[in-house]
Amino acid sequence: MSPPVQFLHMADLHIGLRITRFEEDIHKKLLEARFQALDNALKIARERDVDFILICGDLFDDNAVSLVDAQRVFDMLKGKTTPVYILPGNHDPFCAGSVWQRSPWNGTQDTSIHVLHECKPVVAGSGITLYPCPVTQKTSNFDPTAWVLEDNNHRDMVRIGLAHGSVMDRDTLPDDDHPIPTNAPNVRGLDYLALGHWHTQKLYLDATGARRMAYPGTHEQMGFDESSGFSMGWAAYARNPERSEFLGAARGSALFVKIQSPRAVPIIEPVDVGQFVWTSETIEVTDEADFRATFSSIAQRPNPERSLISIKLKGILSAEGIIQLDAFREMLNRYLYCNLDTNDLHLKPSDDALQTIVGHGVLCRVLERIRANLEHDISEDERMKHERALIALYRLAKEVE
Repeated sequence: MSPPVQFLHMADLHIGLRITRFEEDIHKKLLEARFQALDNALKIARERDVDFILICGDLFDDNAVSLVDAQRVFDMLKGKTTPVYILPGNHDPFCAGSVWQRSPWNGTQDTSIHVLHECKPVVAGSGITLYPCPVTQKTSNFDPTAWVLEDNNHRDMVRIGLAHGSVMDRDTLPDDDHPIPTNAPNVRGLDYLALGHWHTQKLYLDATGARRMAYPGTHEQMGFDESSGFSMGWAAYARNPERSEFLGAARGSALFVKIQSPRAVPIIEPVDVGQFVWTSETIEVTDEADFRATFSSIAQRPNPERSLISIKLKGILSAEGIIQLDAFREMLNRYLYCNLDTNDLHLKPSDDALQTIVGHGVLCRVLERIRANLEHDISEDERMKHERALIALYRLAKEVE
């Protein structure tokens, strides 16, 4: 019996990424992190003793990638004992003038690098056949896997497809984004379909409950989640590029895949290869104690120099708490980058200010009821609830205003 096939599945490295939002020193670190994350992945591949590495499209951010970056990646991959199979994607399609047809990438002979630019089976070792579906243009209405047929010459081998496009798992997806059917592994007779294009890790179940098709996500995180409202100044080459699939908001990862034999269910294990971590959060503070706890928690997080954070502070602080905000901003300098939004953080109102803003209508009657209850002998817990109700009333009145 042949030994199991095991490999590392990656995609969407976007080396040479063009972003515009950050200052130059941070920009350089973010670009370098993509090389560091690739180094991390190569180390894991070596430690796991994989048979090969798959990079399923968009190794480069575009075909105009600099010679320095193109050469550096080539040098990182060419001397490995582990073969690396690379599929052109929609950002780096195989076409006239592409990076694949220029030095050094037009000289992969006798190296461990294999650029899969043809739709034909590739024997990748004893008992293993790859079915590459290379991209030759940025957009297409055709299923890139359509050429893969039940190949009688390789029926008794582990069959692995490589494709770059959108799995049509809902009706709202554009039809020109290299559409891939949800049942592609089964109709193409594949044991596993390694995908690229979407920057979010996603594993698909087939009709039998087996996972035979997956996106690994980006190898290095490249943005905050949608709640941050923050744009890094990069867009995908796709219609509606702001879709969540392209945010790359999860920790950088790859997939370690193991297939015991032909038609066996693949064992898929996500592995962390990312260098930097991006997190976004909304924090509501109602008093100085809340703010101190927030300050302490964020100050004590590990590895701030490897973290980018987007924080939205909401709530109301006293004048003393607002002064502490300056110290909070200074503390955030220990992070690689921080986007701090305080637009919804307000100064705790005085009695006169509260009375003025609620006016003489319904909100005024609510205010009188809360104040009347506070004059009674109530528990500390009840008193705190009423104090918070005053703050909520103030915020509501501010929003109405």
